[in-house]
Amino acid sequence: MTDTLTSTAAMLLIQDGPFSYEVPLDAAVLTVGRAMDNGLVLRSRVVSAYHARIEPAGSGHIITDMGSTNGLLYHGQPLHGPYTLYDGDVVRIGDMASGSFVSLTYRNVQAIRAQHRQHYPLDAPTITIGRGADCTIRLDSLQLSRHHARIEQLYDGQHVLHDTGSANSTFVNGLRVSKQRLHAGDVIQVGPFRLTYNGDRLSQSTGDGLLVLAADEVGYQAGEHTILHPLSLIAEPGELVAVVGGSGAGKSTLLRLLTGELVPTDGRVLCNGIAQAPAPGTAGYVPQHPLLHTTLPVAEALTYTARLRLPNDTPPGEIAQRIAAVLAEVGLSDQHQQIIGQLSGGQRKRVDIAAELLAQPAC
Repeated sequence: MTDTLTSTAAMLLIQDGPFSYEVPLDAAVLTVGRAMDNGLVLRSRVVSAYHARIEPAGSGHIITDMGSTNGLLYHGQPLHGPYTLYDGDVVRIGDMASGSFVSLTYRNVQAIRAQHRQHYPLDAPTITIGRGADCTIRLDSLQLSRHHARIEQLYDGQHVLHDTGSANSTFVNGLRVSKQRLHAGDVIQVGPFRLTYNGDRLSQSTGDGLLVLAADEVGYQAGEHTILHPLSLIAEPGELVAVVGGSGAGKSTLLRLLTGELVPTDGRVLCNGIAQAPAPGTAGYVPQHPLLHTTLPVAEALTYTARLRLPNDTPPGEIAQRIAAVLAEVGLSDQHQQIIGQLSGGQRKRVDIAAELLAQPAC
């Protein structure tokens, strides 16, 4: 997987089991399948002999299923009929029963999907960003502090970004900052939101808040010991991805790498196509062993968790509302006063999930 193309030509990035490679796309029709007379031959048994056809359409391409057994999946949903490909689209061929997939990632800088964007003019000496009602740019997420950051205009018309002591920090181009002079094209991330600086305004895509997590040949070594051999995967919004393996295979290590708790020693983690782990708080992680005190009632344990996870300026009333909401979401509203240790194993795990949902993670 690559961040950007090295030329304007369209490319197809293939992840076929342990094999990862690029195929250029041109004006010719490309057939995809397991049979050797296809333009693109895939090895996986989930691929039909003649599975799909990719053909040029204007400056882009269209992919069409050719009556295959396992079809084509986009965002976990089957594609019916021709589908127009846009830069960054990931189409999968897979068998749900076995969990085997082949991923086709389309890269074409001339086929950018039109996005609805919200624009925020930088037309005042100071612009405030946060979830507070009095902020110039108000973004609704509990991962943001009420007053998260501010942008000040300098005498020469340029701008400086300040983090104002936020709970989950402010990032520019993937790096945590406390104070940063901005340049055109810089991407500011606050919680799950990405704001692009264009000199006189900030732009935000309406799709913000959704994360595509990818591992690109990610591996991890501790000294001379290999904890996780390099592997690649993509998890898109709304997908259920199962990580299955024997004891000691590296499942927990992989999850910790994807959420940014660990830094890979090989490969890289990509968040929405950018080579960086998710910002703190945007990815929830429920560990194998519970972290909540089993001697506390459910609501009280979640209150302590909320005070640790949510910004310090979150009022008690808002915390109580959030706890009620997550308990309803996991079906434990009636158990809110019950001691955690008295719950069934499945209910205790749902309390752990509720604890992660408190901060409204994007994935």
